[in-house]
This record gives sequence, C-alpha cells and structure tokens, in this order.
Amino acid sequence: MADVLTFFDDAQIRDPYTRYGQWRARHPVWFDEPSKRWIVSRHADVFDILKDHQRFSSAAMGAALPLPTLTDDPPRHTQMRSIVNKAFTTAMLKRVEPEIAGIANDLVGALAVGRDVDVVEGLTIPLPVTVISRMMGIPEERQADFKRWSDALTGTLAGVTDERRKREFMEMAEFFRQLMQLPDDGGTLSV
Repeated sequence: MADVLTFFDDAQIRDPYTRYGQWRARHPVWFDEPSKRWIVSRHADVFDILKDHQRFSSAAMGAALPLPTLTDDPPRHTQMRSIVNKAFTTAMLKRVEPEIAGIANDLVGALAVGRDVDVVEGLTIPLPVTVISRMMGIPEERQADFKRWSDALTGTLAGVTDERRKREFMEMAEFFRQLMQLPDDGGTLSV
C-alpha cells in the first residue's frame, strides 16, 4: 500500500486533518508498519470495533503487559470502570472545578505573549497531567515521570518496546507502592 503515509511522520503531525481525510477515502482500515498498529479511520468502523468484544478484544493489547481497564473486556472492564467513575461524579467535579480553572489560568498565563505558541505542549498536555497528578497525590516534581509512564503504557510514546513498557510499569508500580506506603510484595502490583 505504497500511497499510505505513515502514522507518525512529520507531515501528519503538521497537518493531520488532510491525512485523516485521505485515510477515510482511500484506506479506512490499514496496518501502519513503522508503528506496528492498525489504523481505523471511519467513525462507524471505530464504533463497531469498540462494541464487538468477541472479535476485537482489548485483552490482545495486554498480552505483553496487562493493565486493568485498558486491556480488559467486559464484564471486568465494566466493573473496574465503575470503580474509577466514582472519582468523577458531577458533585466531585464541581468541587474541584475552581482548582482546575486555576491550573488552566496559570498555564495560559505562562504561554508566550506576542509569539506563536504550541497550545498542545503548553496547555492541553500539561492540564490533564497536572489535574490527574494532583487528584492522585503525585508531587509536582514527579509529574513528568507520571506523563512518561502514562505515555509508555498506553502506547502513545513512539518507539517504546514491550521491554521498556514493562520497565516503565515497574517503575510506576514502585512509585505508587511507596506513595501509598504499601509493603513490597516482590515487585508485583495486584489489582
């Protein structure tokens, strides 16, 4: 498929929407060899895949490194998600809204004035990292680690091997074990 352009090339990053349109029109489903990922570009196809746990199991993503909620299928995924969702009720979000607005205002205030800025780097990446880190009790000086761990584990950090993902996961597990002052159980994180 010579006319399919790779997922992580510079042209894609500079102008993703043109490429998305090309994919939908010419190759709605294809395998991107450099990233070793299947690309599915049409909304209806993505929606169907997400609902069909028999043919498209999330467990396949966790063959090398199982991660609860990310690599589980229903019913376990549903059970785990219901636990996580309790932390994101409307009442809780209303309670933390002023703090989130303050974080967003600080990030916007730190953007360069009178120059072009990368809003993704300056706002849309650090805002959720900062908010989630604070909600989880992660010290500010460890937020970059938390972002790196998250990117490695979810596959959004390009070029990460399964071995590196495992190292990142173990580093993160050890950090949270110490943060929660859990006893060391030989390096495993039970969920």
